[in-house]
Amino acid sequence: MTTTDTKPSFGREVLVSIGFTVVMTVLATGNSVVIARLSGPEGRGLYALLVAILAVGRPFATAGLISAVTYVLGRGHPRSSVVSLVLMWVGGWVVLGAAGAGLLHVLNPFSSNTPIAMVVLASVLSAAPSMAIDLGSAVYLGARRVVAYNLVQACHVTLLVVLNLVALSYGTYWVLINYVIAASLVAIVVLAGLLRWTYPLSRPTPELRSTAFRYGRAAALAELGDVALLRLDYVVMTAFLTMDVIGLYAVADNITHVLAWGALIAGRMMFMQSAHDEDGAASRRRLGIVVRLLIPGNLILAGIAALVGPWLLPGLFGAPFAAAYTGMLILLPATLLKSLVAMFSTYLSGQNDLKPVVRASLVSVTVDVILVVTLVPAIGWHGAAIAKAFAYGVQCFVVARAYTKRLPAGETMGWILTGDDVRFMVNWFRSLMGKFRPSPDSSNP
Repeated sequence: MTTTDTKPSFGREVLVSIGFTVVMTVLATGNSVVIARLSGPEGRGLYALLVAILAVGRPFATAGLISAVTYVLGRGHPRSSVVSLVLMWVGGWVVLGAAGAGLLHVLNPFSSNTPIAMVVLASVLSAAPSMAIDLGSAVYLGARRVVAYNLVQACHVTLLVVLNLVALSYGTYWVLINYVIAASLVAIVVLAGLLRWTYPLSRPTPELRSTAFRYGRAAALAELGDVALLRLDYVVMTAFLTMDVIGLYAVADNITHVLAWGALIAGRMMFMQSAHDEDGAASRRRLGIVVRLLIPGNLILAGIAALVGPWLLPGLFGAPFAAAYTGMLILLPATLLKSLVAMFSTYLSGQNDLKPVVRASLVSVTVDVILVVTLVPAIGWHGAAIAKAFAYGVQCFVVARAYTKRLPAGETMGWILTGDDVRFMVNWFRSLMGKFRPSPDSSNP
């Protein structure tokens, strides 16, 4: 009897994740369409602000554990201890979330602005469930269970779409209520699944806690930069714009972000690969090929989006969202830029080289906020689109420069797709397909 190494390969992991990305793209776009169709620009604006608050608050609330969990599992810490740490952290935030909701009910600090009050309350109630989903996904990713990692994300969005289809006709605020319900139900299933998979649990060792939180502090800053660049502009814009206008911006931003999902998923797989790759050499070879594929691929996607946008936006989201087209055009360069950032920053993070990632994030967020505050009062929500596209350019330049400076002597970064890259991809794809085919003697014991 022979044994084989069943550890999944980076290529297969990316391929599986890209398949899920197609499904997730359809689901997320469908969710955005349902919200836009049933609640209009105002409901889309409320949803965008809720997601933005949760995203910006997540690095603080998790102390960077989302990245740290994947990292410590990749470095060999026992899953039973890591899952215990996750459960303890989520349990603490369940208590804080309940207390926070009670204080909001008693103090009612946003009584003069009902939409903002509802968004803040929904943020507090869904913080712990959202955290459970993210940390549970990180455990699956760190254990290289890529299918489970992607299934968690897909189930969350699927349930959200179903709830929106059923309940949004009862009022705009159901877009917030549905988010709380969907996150809570999926979180319960995720935590129960982790317990069943990992039981019996063991207490987190001092070494695990020290490694996780030390790594998490730096990872939180890097993550904060990423999510702040993606979402903080929504929070800042509430000082200048109404919810319906923010809804237009949200649709334009959503389209360009969806176009980058494949690269963002590949970036998560690169983080996992790099965390398991001590010297990073194998990860660098894969990163170079992916980057050279991303550049022409994103340019093609951007051209298609620009051509079909005038019909796609009003056709999908409704006539009021036709005005989002110009913002989408402004944001299209950000699709390629954030795709490249995803690859470089996750490679560096997996190698525990977080300083340049943090630096790039902080610089780009600062640029984004300054430009939003400067441009939005002058030219409206298009100013936020200009600010975000420019800020992603700054982030990409800083993190790519850090990556190239880290390359060993004699190794260079190629940016143009070559014939060797194409031949490598063809051979890789043939080899991968061969692994999925049963061998002629597979029936023999």
